[in-house]
Amino acid sequence: MAVTGEIDGRVIGDPLQWFATEYPALISCVQSAYDLGELSTAWELSCYLAFFFESRSQWDAWEKTHLIGLKAAIELDDPYAEACMRRGLGAMYVYRGRWAEARQNFSALVDEAVTTHQRVLVTRNGVPVVWAGTPSSWSGDW
Repeated sequence: MAVTGEIDGRVIGDPLQWFATEYPALISCVQSAYDLGELSTAWELSCYLAFFFESRSQWDAWEKTHLIGLKAAIELDDPYAEACMRRGLGAMYVYRGRWAEARQNFSALVDEAVTTHQRVLVTRNGVPVVWAGTPSSWSGDW
């Protein structure tokens, strides 16, 4: 057991410090993935980075990666990926007080859900703020 604990400490380290050191390179990875046609990687990495950017108020980095991710999602014609990117952009614009851009992204998210009869639940701190789709699409597991 002692050996496992020692290994875990060395392997895990301080993830937030790692992100703080490496996030400029990770932003470049999002752009590079997009440029190389790895569109799924571009939007997924962007999505993962949002939590770090939010915790550190890195609004410019969040916006840059999510705009790349949104472009990738649209090119993939992937409604889930687009929803993730629009939700992230909407939240980031709320933090920045850029209400029109937040509304534009949240509205596009909801419009797509209604058009494609998908269900969408947008929450902020666990509180539902938008629930869209047709009533038949609301059944099932969340």
